[in-house]
Amino acid sequence: MGTSRKPTMLSRHSPHTYPAVTRAYMLFAPFRDRGSSLLHSQKYLFEVELDVRSFLFWKKNDVAVVAVFKKVRKHNKNTTGTVQRSFSIPAAYVRIIDQLTKESVHGKHNASHEALRRATYAEETLDALGKELFRHDTVCGPGFRSIVLNPILQRQMRGVPSHYTPLVRRAIAGGDRPVTIDRATRFYLEVDPIDPESIPSFRRNAVYIPEMRWHLAVLMGACSVRDIEAFRHFQYNQDDIMKQLQKEKPASGIPAFNMVELEVIHCEKIHTFFEDELRRAVGCSLVMPICAKPVVPIARPAQ
Repeated sequence: MGTSRKPTMLSRHSPHTYPAVTRAYMLFAPFRDRGSSLLHSQKYLFEVELDVRSFLFWKKNDVAVVAVFKKVRKHNKNTTGTVQRSFSIPAAYVRIIDQLTKESVHGKHNASHEALRRATYAEETLDALGKELFRHDTVCGPGFRSIVLNPILQRQMRGVPSHYTPLVRRAIAGGDRPVTIDRATRFYLEVDPIDPESIPSFRRNAVYIPEMRWHLAVLMGACSVRDIEAFRHFQYNQDDIMKQLQKEKPASGIPAFNMVELEVIHCEKIHTFFEDELRRAVGCSLVMPICAKPVVPIARPAQ
C-alpha cells in the first residue's frame, strides 16, 4: 500500500454529538485552553443550516439565508452589542461557512499549533466575509460571487490543500513553472465553482482536503467537533494520502480511489458518503459494481 502504518481509526460517536445548525452563540464561548489567547478576536459571527444531505449538493441558482451577527461597541460606553443582518447567498457557500465556524469552535478546545492556526485562519476569513457581506444588500442573490470564499472553493474543487503554500503555487503553475498572472487568472476564474457541474470534482477531490473530511465526519456523527484526538488523526491520515499520491503516475480521466485513500475514508467513517465513487473503484479488492464515469472538469491535485 505504500505506507508504514494503518490509517488512524476514529472512535465511534453518537450521531447526535453536534447539531446540524451552527449556533452563533457558540462562538461567544470564553477561551479555556492554554494558548487560546493567540486566537483572532472575531468580530462577525455566522449562523447557517447544513446537514450531510446538503454537504456537497445544490442546484443551479439555489440560494440560502445566512444570519450574520456583527459585534459593535456602544456609543460612549465600554461595552459591546450586536447588529444582526440576514443575507441570501448561493447555497454552495454555506458548507464553507459551516466548516470555518466549526474550526473556530474546535480551536477553543484544542491548544495544538495546527488547531489554533486553522481556527485563527477560519475566524479571519469569516471576518473578511462579514465585511464583504455588510457592504451588500441583504439579497445578494444567486449571481453573487464572494471574493473571500471563491478562492477557497477553487482550491477545494481541485483537491489542493490551502495549508502548504508551495503546493498551491505548483497547482496554479501546473508544475514547476513560474506562477504568472495568466495562470493564476485561469486557475481562479476559468471554472465557476458555484456551478453544480463542479460537484463531482468537489466530491472526488474532497479526500485530499483534511478540513473537508473532518467537517464531513463531524456532520455524520463520526466524531465530535471538540474531539482533539480525532482532529489529530485527520492530519496523520493526510500525510499518508499525499505520500501515496506522490508515488503514482498521473492518470487520464477520473481516477478511482487508490488503496490508501479507500482505507483512510473507511477508518474515518465517512465512506458511506462516497458510495458513488466507491462503485467506480477498479483494480482493488472490493466487490462492487462498476459504473460509468461522469465528466469531471478537474480530477487530481497538482503535484
